[in-house]
Amino acid sequence: MKKNKFTLAIVAFMLFIGAGVYAMHTSRHTVAFDTPVWDYNGNPGGEDTASHYSLSTGTPNHVSCGVLKTTICQITAEPDPNNPNQPDLAGENPMDHQDDFQATLRGIN
Repeated sequence: MKKNKFTLAIVAFMLFIGAGVYAMHTSRHTVAFDTPVWDYNGNPGGEDTASHYSLSTGTPNHVSCGVLKTTICQITAEPDPNNPNQPDLAGENPMDHQDDFQATLRGIN
């Protein structure tokens, strides 16, 4: 009987841990889906300037994205609280922090 109680306690604990991991995993992805996507409209090298981005309507609206040199085409970022028409880059360059911005990169090096 003690073995069954111990086994039941272990199974309950594992289910509890599994539910917590699942909840953390789904909540992280929910935040990503709610975050706006921005198109990069500048020349390669200016990816750290927020005014070079516009709110995306789907695919990047400029055909020259990354044609001659590697650049970012789109990023995911919250709007700047002081200017909601631009992404909040928080002083970071999306070229250096591509994972943080879930950047779409195109072009050749």
